[in-house]
Amino acid sequence: MYISSSQSNTIINNHLFDNSIALLYSPNNDVSNNIINGTTSSDGIGLYVYYSSNNSIVNNEFVNSSVNFDGSSLDQFEQFSFINNNVNGRPIVFIQNSNSPFIEPDAGQIIIINSSSIDIVNREFYSVYAGISILYSSKVLISGNSFSDTSYNAIFNRYCSNVSIFNNSFRNLSYYGVRITSGSNYTILLNTFKNIDGGSLDVQSVDYCEILSNTISDTTTGISAGNIQQLSVE
Repeated sequence: MYISSSQSNTIINNHLFDNSIALLYSPNNDVSNNIINGTTSSDGIGLYVYYSSNNSIVNNEFVNSSVNFDGSSLDQFEQFSFINNNVNGRPIVFIQNSNSPFIEPDAGQIIIINSSSIDIVNREFYSVYAGISILYSSKVLISGNSFSDTSYNAIFNRYCSNVSIFNNSFRNLSYYGVRITSGSNYTILLNTFKNIDGGSLDVQSVDYCEILSNTISDTTTGISAGNIQQLSVE
């Protein structure tokens, strides 16, 4: 289901198999009470929201798929409501404009926008499009988590600062383990990457980044980096 350059649409009470919903340049929609079963041909994307803000996304169930937001400015990511959505029976946590947010312990996917003082520790993410997405946020700790069978980025950061990604495990991924675009002051330390089709680490347009004592094996690309003012790899 593909909607482009439209607004105020209603997408409710659908059951999609091997398919997904895409909203492109389309704000102010109601996406509610849908069941979305993702398989290989949908690449694990259940709901793709691209340059589309102020949507109401409520009571949706994603099976072997999940949600992805994309845009080029903060206002394009912000949503009107995101409530009671689940992936594989576990909650999708969506947080925006928060300081020290509470994150449900059994979260199946985490999306955080414009927030600070974020700790994501000792969680497990599997069979989703993306595990943790953090955008326009600061003071972030991601530690002791396990990621497997994600079809896009296990961890994705954009325009974040003061981020520590420490002692996580990434295995059997179809794309990237950690992908960072823009921001400052990243430490990526003591993580394990194994059997990853895309790449272990991709860091672009960051002011300062340390990549230290990580273990990488059986991956297409180990570390890729570009447009970084100061980079340390040991």
